[in-house]
Amino acid sequence: MDKNSGETSDKPIIIKDKSNINLKITKYTLGKNSFIEITNLENRDINLENYFISDNVENKYLYKLPNIVITANSSLNIYTDGLDKYEDGIIHTNFKLNSDDGTLVLSDNNK
Repeated sequence: MDKNSGETSDKPIIIKDKSNINLKITKYTLGKNSFIEITNLENRDINLENYFISDNVENKYLYKLPNIVITANSSLNIYTDGLDKYEDGIIHTNFKLNSDDGTLVLSDNNK
């Protein structure tokens, strides 16, 4: 995506957890629609089944990610539109991510 598409992007977040998993998260806003892109920076596949995503640090287990694998060095888009569904490989969270609010939490159930 380029700047001419109306896209805005926050600075990517690199996450390295105790399991030595490297993920990059970038937030995009296109008009009224927001989504995040999670990029697997590893040379191995990562299953997100035990991970949660939230826009609230007080409720970091707001949306449990489905049993989905991000293959090595690839990305996954997650739509933060409040539709709360996972269908045909497309994830829609149960919350809407406000483009003005920079809060985004990715956690696993071991923390």
